[in-house]
Amino acid sequence: MSHISYAFNHSDIEATAYALTVLPRLGLAESEAQAEINYQLCCSAAKKLINHATDITPDEFRTIIAALQAAKLIILGDIEVDAKTCSECKSYFFTINKLLSTFEKQLLQE
Repeated sequence: MSHISYAFNHSDIEATAYALTVLPRLGLAESEAQAEINYQLCCSAAKKLINHATDITPDEFRTIIAALQAAKLIILGDIEVDAKTCSECKSYFFTINKLLSTFEKQLLQE
């Protein structure tokens, strides 16, 4: 997997960083060890995005995509969360869809 060839703008970073905070709280990992790995990847990916770092690893990229997909599933009602989290995810609806579309196209090209 190559590096992400996408320039994140402020709203992209905000939506992605938020999704990265939600993903670990969903309890989707199959084990405690995997949950810890996922949490660390979410933290490192968010930090890199916020600092505009370009050295996002393939695992961080996959975690970003998983977080955005989870946020979209929350918006669609396929993953149940509290009303506040759902509302906050919905506020990023268009950005999440744009990013997922862009990243899924990039993945298909590889």
